Amino acid sequence: CNEFQFKTFRQNVIEGMSKTQVITSKFLLVLLMSVMVTLYTFLVGFILGGLYSGFGNAYEGIHQIFYYLLQTVGYFSFAFLFAIIVRKSALSIVLFIIYFPIETIVGIFLPKGLYQFFPLKVLADLTPMPFFEHVIAMEEKRTKIDYWFMPTEWKLIISFAYVMLFFGLSYFILKKRDL
Repeated sequence: CNEFQFKTFRQNVIEGMSKTQVITSKFLLVLLMSVMVTLYTFLVGFILGGLYSGFGNAYEGIHQIFYYLLQTVGYFSFAFLFAIIVRKSALSIVLFIIYFPIETIVGIFLPKGLYQFFPLKVLADLTPMPFFEHVIAMEEKRTKIDYWFMPTEWKLIISFAYVMLFFGLSYFILKKRDL
């Protein structure tokens, strides 16, 4: 949002960069930040996991790091889209934070299978918390209701599609809008 407030987007275009180059640099910044966050999380998890449970099975579940990277890119691209649409820092942050519970509340009133396709739900389910999986499994045993969970492959494909959609919408809005 500061790009719009301080008119650095406009200044970059005036100084010779094309709109596409400016927008691409912002997308690359989002990807770089996601890689840095993922690398930091991996290192902290690897070190603390090795210290407390040994390094013998350190690479068990290493594929989850890719899921986390896709999840971070998804969240950052969604926030980037909010920033482009709103153009005000505080308002876009507040709307981004408020969207989480709104999506959850709307999802409560929809069939369970449909709610699993919402953007933040799909991204959050890439790296689910084991505690909640255990609670759901206990609830299935208690109520004898079989819940349908989206396969991981679907989550990956849909998450990637959402990331492309968020970046595509951001690109389209910035390309058409006056900087």
